[in-house]
Amino acid sequence: MPTPKQTGDGSIHGMNTTDYPQLLTLFDRQLIPLSPAEAHGLLTALISAGETEPEEWLGQLFGGIEGAHALSQEDGLLLAGLFGDTQRDLSGEAFEYELFLPDDDAEIDARVAALATWCQGYLFGLGIRGLGDSPALSDDAKELIADLTAISRAAVEDAGTEEADEEAYAEIVEYVKVGVLSLHEDLRPLRDAVDTTNTLH
Repeated sequence: MPTPKQTGDGSIHGMNTTDYPQLLTLFDRQLIPLSPAEAHGLLTALISAGETEPEEWLGQLFGGIEGAHALSQEDGLLLAGLFGDTQRDLSGEAFEYELFLPDDDAEIDARVAALATWCQGYLFGLGIRGLGDSPALSDDAKELIADLTAISRAAVEDAGTEEADEEAYAEIVEYVKVGVLSLHEDLRPLRDAVDTTNTLH
């Protein structure tokens, strides 16, 4: 997987993380069984819960790292950009992190479906790290996981108006974002412990 290019200030120039259709085309072309949103949720959880290399994430996307070796340079750079941008934004101080979801011009049902798969990917990532039902998690974290589980099964209600659906969707996205960033901070001791262990080795 190509390494994202860095500028002089250390920021990573990869893909534009608002370009969901471009990643959707890539995932279809590469026969990746996850949606881009689900892949981003998975990546977010892996980064939050411990040190993560691109190969680990790609291995989950392709069902083994061997599949990623056939990536074209262009596709590899796009995935590297998503990885690098996510890693940078989660650790940044400016709260630039955003869920990777379809733009607002997409149909509301498509955005709700993407948000549901984002939560599925995030929960799967926590499960990989053994945190899905860990007693070490705070009560707030457990409540967030329960809420994400409910959101992962979400669908647009036919009886709702478009305006109400839009408002509800925006509120849920913001709730998920704030909750995920809070849990990311709560898991800092776990990441530091992993970093210390790797340094000692």
